[in-house]
Amino acid sequence: MKGEPRVVILDEPTSSLASAEVELVISAVKKMSALGVAVIYVSHRMEEIRRIASCATVMRDGQVAGDVMLENTSTHHIVSLMLGRDHVDIAPVSPQENCRSGRAGSPCVTP
Repeated sequence: MKGEPRVVILDEPTSSLASAEVELVISAVKKMSALGVAVIYVSHRMEEIRRIASCATVMRDGQVAGDVMLENTSTHHIVSLMLGRDHVDIAPVSPQENCRSGRAGSPCVTP
């Protein structure tokens, strides 16, 4: 890293990385934090967030949905803040329905 940054922003830095590369990113984030660098880490991966942070700000539709201390907040609650409702209320969609709906990114295998 060039210079001595006071703040580093990482937006979904591990989204396309293999697990060994993810470990390198997490290690680098921990080192920066230990040196007093403020790290803003944007991710949907709760396991990573819990490994590197003590608190989190949950955003939804460009607004703050909540600020939480990770040690006493369940992943269920955090996901509910992200979605704006309890996620157990969301019915799972079958792969066939995804295919028919044409949703972007949906797995679709046709005979």
